[in-house]
Amino acid sequence: MNIVRTKTGELIHATQIKEDEVYFCPECGEEVTKKVSRNGVVFFSHIPKKHRQEETIAHQEGKHLLLESLKSHGFHAELEPYVSSIEQIPDIVVTEGERAWCIEYQS
Repeated sequence: MNIVRTKTGELIHATQIKEDEVYFCPECGEEVTKKVSRNGVVFFSHIPKKHRQEETIAHQEGKHLLLESLKSHGFHAELEPYVSSIEQIPDIVVTEGERAWCIEYQS
């Protein structure tokens, strides 16, 4: 990809990047990594899952327990949906009519 998003949400072309910044996919919000083709063209790609920081089992279990608790109390809750309005993937999103709350579980 040639267009990425900065931490502040600005869209920039790969030729405009700064070396010490972190960039994100404008579609899914995941962090991306800079690459350079054999011809010297700068572009970005998603970071392979095996290189991403893995969540602990306790964190994963905690998210699932919280999700099930919310659902059992009648809330409409989803695990890790992509939220386009904030271009992020929160742990849990609870919706009620037009309102939505993003939850980041901390173990």
